[in-house]
Amino acid sequence: NETLAQAITRLAGKIYFEGILTTRALSDDEALATSNLVQSMQNRVFPLPASSVSALSQNGLFSKTFSNFYTKNLLYTYGATAEEAALNSRLFAAAYLSRAFSVNYSGSDTTLTMNLKDLIGLSADTNISETILEQCKTLGVDCYPSIEGLAKVVSNRQGVMYFDQVLNQIWFVNGVQRAVFNVLATTRTKIPQTEGGLEKQRTAIRNVCKQAVVNGYLAPGTWNSPDTFGDYEDFLRNIREFGYYEDHQPVSEQAQPEREQRKAPLWQIAGKEAGAVHSSNILIYIEP
Repeated sequence: NETLAQAITRLAGKIYFEGILTTRALSDDEALATSNLVQSMQNRVFPLPASSVSALSQNGLFSKTFSNFYTKNLLYTYGATAEEAALNSRLFAAAYLSRAFSVNYSGSDTTLTMNLKDLIGLSADTNISETILEQCKTLGVDCYPSIEGLAKVVSNRQGVMYFDQVLNQIWFVNGVQRAVFNVLATTRTKIPQTEGGLEKQRTAIRNVCKQAVVNGYLAPGTWNSPDTFGDYEDFLRNIREFGYYEDHQPVSEQAQPEREQRKAPLWQIAGKEAGAVHSSNILIYIEP
């Protein structure tokens, strides 16, 4: 007797979960309400499948959820009947999310992009034409077309994010939160509210940043945003050499009410995403 959004809200207070799948066929209104809820939560993802190209129309479902990048819009239309196609689209969502969630963030070079990945047990959607493919690109919809006989995911940026960026950011934020929580929870005595006392938190945060470089999420590079913090030269140098920079407000500058509430000074972290290659431009010169 619940909508999917109501079920998510009820369960979110009991246990943490990141991916959300449903076996039910959702109405557009229920799908949109779920998408808006998940977007507001910022640490969960919702794959939203559709089996009809009407979802790509100007007023279609995917246009309404385009800016909700914690929702991954998916199109899979293949099936002998409309009912079979609808079921297959939900199977596509399950297979897609399973592959996307297979990353072992504790490993080396393990982060992935969904572009051109294959999904075991799922046939190519041969209904995807070049026109539909372009519509999917415009709306950031991922699909599973046949590319010269090969069934491959085509991944598109939805709003401002590719789906792998969404998952990686969730892992990174959760990783920092858990690392700092574990420092506070496993210290047998207390952490003094001094510069020396904050070193344990700094080490925990830095370890997560280092692992983000090891698994391929972050990488050294040039910081292009005008937004920086801390020492400007240190900021740019750390991003250029390590791929990340972390800093905290000096204890001596912290507001007294925050000290009395035993809050640590504000931590700030910047990271340079490693990105991913989805296509290439190639010029070939041949001389007879």
